[in-house]
Amino acid sequence: MMDENEEFYLKIWLYDPNFIKSQIVVAYRDCLDFYNKTFKIREENKEFPFYKLHSLRDKLEEFQWDLHIETDYYDETT
Repeated sequence: MMDENEEFYLKIWLYDPNFIKSQIVVAYRDCLDFYNKTFKIREENKEFPFYKLHSLRDKLEEFQWDLHIETDYYDETT
């Protein structure tokens, strides 16, 4: 992406406890801001669950982690 010489979004979405849903997400151009609005930011502070991934702790501490809320929306049409 850096070779494209354009602004881009690159994040690791780490789901807890649903680790299987985790993703690496990359976006740019028309989709650049889409993912910034995908999850609501969690207002209260909560420690990253390093204890669940103790073998990866050193690597995970190299990243800045922001806690968000995974929500599901339901309406009568679905």
